[in-house]
Amino acid sequence: MTTPLRMLVLGHSDSDGSQLADAQDSWPQVVVRGLPELSIELSHRTLFPGRSATRFIEKELAATTPDIVIVAVSSFSAAFEFVSNRLRDVVGGRAASVAIRLEHLAGDLSVSHQRVHQATIAPRRVARRLLGARSTSTVEATLSSYQGVIQRLAREENAQTIVLGGKGYTRYHETMNPKMRAIRDLVEAEIGRMAEAHHFDWVFHEALLGGPDAKHQFFLPDGVHCNERSHRLVADAIIPLVGSRWGGR
Repeated sequence: MTTPLRMLVLGHSDSDGSQLADAQDSWPQVVVRGLPELSIELSHRTLFPGRSATRFIEKELAATTPDIVIVAVSSFSAAFEFVSNRLRDVVGGRAASVAIRLEHLAGDLSVSHQRVHQATIAPRRVARRLLGARSTSTVEATLSSYQGVIQRLAREENAQTIVLGGKGYTRYHETMNPKMRAIRDLVEAEIGRMAEAHHFDWVFHEALLGGPDAKHQFFLPDGVHCNERSHRLVADAIIPLVGSRWGGR
């Protein structure tokens, strides 16, 4: 009997399928079903690009001993600015927690309802001018974290590593975060170079969706997570990469 391949996905709330009607439609699950001859055991872990990311990777590699590692990149922590982060700096965590819930509610309603979107733009911009806003992480910290992750994975000589670049966000989020696209493009470009420097497979999610102007049809109403069609396109790009490496074993 062939020993199953172990696939570790280091992803986020999009790759885990938690925002889909059925999590079985997430691209990791579709990849597994698309390669039944390989008998793949899937593990999905959420990777936050912070200071402890490399230690987290060490722990997960030891626990899963993967044959395939797929890193799904996210620029969210560097690209999104929140008033709640400034409140946390000024008044502490409890008030910030309330603000976070209100921000997320307003954002979700604004993306899915045009009238709410128009009604909330002005007050949200006023709040940003009065209180300020900041991202959860910096570009430098995010890139340093992913660099540590990629360098650590480069030492796993017997494992196939695939790096999946992000797909960005919708225009609504870009209007509220004017620097978002530039930050996101910088993060993706630098991580793409890191992946290629280590001869890892690099798959750019946004390109699979047709680029920055065509991608919006693939998003869920929150403007951050993608729909089943998007997951299918990602799986279609990853399946041949895995198959070409392991299909003849």
